[in-house]
Amino acid sequence: MKLNLMLLCALILVLTGCGSKSEKPKVSGTSQFKIVEKLPSTSELSMLKEAMDRQVVVCGEAGLSCPSHSAKLTFWGVTDSNDDFYIGVCSGTLYNGKYIITNSHCIPREISRAGANCTDQLKVLFPTTKYNNSESAKCKNIVQVYDPSKDQPDIAVIELDRFVTRDSVEIARDGFVEGGSVFAYTMNPHETDKTLGTLIKKTCTLSTDNAVFASTSQAYGTALISGSACEIISGNSGSALLNKNGKLIGAVFARLDIPGLTSMMSKSNINFTSKTPMGMVQNITCLTNITTSSGVNCSLASPAEQDFHSYVERAKEEQNLRGVNDTQIEYELTTNLKLKLKEVAIPATGKELTSFRQNWINVFFKSGQARASRILSKFSKLPYKTGDE
Repeated sequence: MKLNLMLLCALILVLTGCGSKSEKPKVSGTSQFKIVEKLPSTSELSMLKEAMDRQVVVCGEAGLSCPSHSAKLTFWGVTDSNDDFYIGVCSGTLYNGKYIITNSHCIPREISRAGANCTDQLKVLFPTTKYNNSESAKCKNIVQVYDPSKDQPDIAVIELDRFVTRDSVEIARDGFVEGGSVFAYTMNPHETDKTLGTLIKKTCTLSTDNAVFASTSQAYGTALISGSACEIISGNSGSALLNKNGKLIGAVFARLDIPGLTSMMSKSNINFTSKTPMGMVQNITCLTNITTSSGVNCSLASPAEQDFHSYVERAKEEQNLRGVNDTQIEYELTTNLKLKLKEVAIPATGKELTSFRQNWINVFFKSGQARASRILSKFSKLPYKTGDE
């Protein structure tokens, strides 16, 4: 099936976008496609541009071995309350010398539409690498920006105001592979100095088939990434996810809050032991035309309870428990959010024990769909925007 982002609706307490905020100017969350009336005065615009000009990015890898296409995005936007401005940062990837692939939630809401002018509002910084000097480029216009609240992926493309003579990324079209080893080059903001960002390579493992998502096709959808050196933090939004051949397969767009997930599972009597740092990545293979607005052809399928039913049955069969009643099975959510099953001697009366399956559906489907629009809107908000904090 095609994984759809509606399933993320139920994870509002679990997932957070990967942006971060500044102290001055004030930083606040953003949401997409709202009418913005406030415009900066001449002095405010000068201050915002100065704040963007102070941003720096460096390569944190030995021998300056960061890929030339990895970049830091810095921008200003209008707060949701429409009464102040913020400075934000995210990550992005250079494509075809003139385009940057990033997340939708990294685009200020007031220019979050195809064709919008972004010249004075968004800037891209490239670090010094083994083969390139540091440089920057302004954004010319927004090429395309998808809306996660409308069941579309968290992906956007911007066009730069000039051709950048650095190696661009090549896009892989074969999608995700379950359990595959991949690399994320994330732009990590400094803990105290928010003007400084460092590109860091992280080795990650993909999980495309798990209890949260039920299943994800290799060509579409979202995947979890995990790994001891792959923790996703605020500021990583839009970072490149590369396969072993160095080709782009996805973009980081959120972090997974393990404590929040543990709490939610415990409330449904689901044993959860995973402590693996995890994040969320968006498959970019649906972007068939990077350089031209392609409308909404990146829409994903809606979720269904049957998807989770099928996942449970598959897990039971793989672990030799096919045909065993749900009330006689203990379900444990482990690393990569997979199910580990164990048969136990519990009377299958159904009076003393609510089945795990029904608990899970209540948590991840019914409540999530009912609050889909509100939750996804909040989920997409970013604060010093590395995405969201």
